[in-house]
Amino acid sequence: EISALTDLAHARTLACVLIPMLRHQAHAKQEKLIAYGAAVFGHRITDARQAAAAAIDATEAFFHSLGVSTKLRDYLPAPDVLEEIPHRFSRRGMLLGERGDITPPQVKEILDHAW
Repeated sequence: EISALTDLAHARTLACVLIPMLRHQAHAKQEKLIAYGAAVFGHRITDARQAAAAAIDATEAFFHSLGVSTKLRDYLPAPDVLEEIPHRFSRRGMLLGERGDITPPQVKEILDHAW
């Protein structure tokens, strides 16, 4: 949606939205994040919450190591366009996520953190 409304490349939008989405969904995605952290970053953290958070932090650090910002404010002149996105999902009756558990108001929260 961000790429559809702006000239920002889809890959950059993913780098910006992925981190706040994972933080928002960390509890629901905890097992996947633990496995991801172990497989990709070699994490061997026994506390589940800490392991999930470490995987997210390592992903953000990876983007930064490539010189890619994880904040939309570094690419867009103003957050105005982000206000439209939850409304677009609402009008379509869309829920996001593999479980369909991310609602348009939650999209707004995620985008606010992505800014």
